[in-house]
Amino acid sequence: MKKIIFLAVAILGFSFACKAQCSTKVRWTASKMENLDSNMNVVDSKDMNAVIETTAKDIKIDPGQGDEEVMTGTFSNITCNWNVPFKNGKTVITTDIHTSHEDLKAVIITVEAVDGKITFLLHANEYPDKLIKVYVDKYEEVK
Repeated sequence: MKKIIFLAVAILGFSFACKAQCSTKVRWTASKMENLDSNMNVVDSKDMNAVIETTAKDIKIDPGQGDEEVMTGTFSNITCNWNVPFKNGKTVITTDIHTSHEDLKAVIITVEAVDGKITFLLHANEYPDKLIKVYVDKYEEVK
């Protein structure tokens, strides 16, 4: 009986840890971006110094290229499913993205990790043949 209770507590704690990842503020840094076509073929690639900050409700993307604007968005939907936080799992976010000169509606952002390699994939309805994939170098939970 003690083993069953211990196992139940361990599973419950693990599931809370996985969900906690999506409800905390995380700062992701990336140094590489790829532009993809609708078939996921690489069209262009460039180095960057991007910082992406996510919370349970919103996102802020600073491309880190002095001439590009910071983008912000408030989530309209989020699905979070991580088997191992920051190592294996996926979060799918739907948000409107805003800059001072453009509003993109219902942008789908997929944050995915496979064996600890994390990527962001951005797909805007306004640009159906253009996807952006960002490779995360490191992340940190922000208090």
